[in-house]
Amino acid sequence: MLNKIPSIYFLEKLFSYVETKTFLNIIIDNKNLQKKLNISIESYKKYSYQIEIEIIPELKSLKKDELANEFIYINNKDKKQFYHIFFDERKKESKRNYLKRKEKISKIKVLIDMEVNTIAELFCESHCVKEIKFIKFNRKDLTDYSNMFFNCSNLISLDISKLKTENVTNMAGMFQGCSKLLKLNVSNFKTENVIKKECMFQDCSSLEELDLSNFKTDKVEVMNTIFEGCSSLKKLDISNFNTEKVEDMTAMFSNCSKIENLNLSNFKTDKVTHMCYMFDSCSSLKELNISNFRTNKVIDMDSMFNDCAKIKKLDLSNFNIGKVKTMESMFNGCTSLKELNISNFKFNKFINVKNMFSNCSEELKNEIRKKFASLKEIAFNDAKEEESPEYDDSEDDEDDEDNEESDINNDED
Repeated sequence: MLNKIPSIYFLEKLFSYVETKTFLNIIIDNKNLQKKLNISIESYKKYSYQIEIEIIPELKSLKKDELANEFIYINNKDKKQFYHIFFDERKKESKRNYLKRKEKISKIKVLIDMEVNTIAELFCESHCVKEIKFIKFNRKDLTDYSNMFFNCSNLISLDISKLKTENVTNMAGMFQGCSKLLKLNVSNFKTENVIKKECMFQDCSSLEELDLSNFKTDKVEVMNTIFEGCSSLKKLDISNFNTEKVEDMTAMFSNCSKIENLNLSNFKTDKVTHMCYMFDSCSSLKELNISNFRTNKVIDMDSMFNDCAKIKKLDLSNFNIGKVKTMESMFNGCTSLKELNISNFKFNKFINVKNMFSNCSEELKNEIRKKFASLKEIAFNDAKEEESPEYDDSEDDEDDEDNEESDINNDED
């Protein structure tokens, strides 16, 4: 058999399934092949299917509404979906990309054609996938990996060691909702160009370890909820993170309920405007170093330390709350908090401080009362769950009066 194809014309004649457009794309898109008119059959095969994925499905635990669950999705608006599915038992290609409950399929092979220009949401909502392994990945031009494995709720094993990420700009929600994933190796990731990382590991509730020592975050602008719901993480070392350009840190560590120590002394927060729920429900957190935080632009600190029940000391002497509009429930549930340095806080009547110190110790409350005599009792009220009584006009009137009273207290603050 010929090792080299002498011309484009002969290639088309020899392989009737090869379209001119496909072959020309190979020459245009790949610089190495651009200079060649003669191309080996091996090279054609290599660049024709540039991404190869092995999938092991999970069918036993599927619910009724997941029976026709898609296991691969390519968000390609401009062109057709160029991928090929091979079911191992059948040994033949299939055009469908979903599984049925009664099917006995142990392994699936997916070949993605070079004409696909994005793999964002590739496995989005793929509840029927148990294991994913990237066998081949010959694409460096892809820039959007957002929601790539979003809500793969039955995924327990993921091998992405072959992924190329040097040109990726968007990793938002990439692993969000992978609640059964026990291990995740992202040590080969190159993130120099990434701008968005919000929700990246959100609700990865089974992950106990996460090595991000190689992550570069110099260009990242949004980090909200990046680790929210990582409730099994015991340690998190992000001392290499550069946060100079970050503007949003909302719920960044919310519900990281097993982490005991967080050292964020390297964080630069000069551009951050939102810090609400940042450490919300970090119920095991004992030590928190945020000594270098700058909050000159922050407008929202709602529930920032809400339910940090084990933390005993917080030094916020460097905090500037000049632009803050709301601090509602900021320290609510900090039952062990004994030392709180907020000496530079200057409260004004425009800041919402409702339940700011709710469910804190009486000793702390009394100390704050002495230092900030103008701070009204609305800041110290213990928050209670609101009941939902049957509709009653008189109760609505009472609620209106309570709201008016709260507004008055806020104004007096």
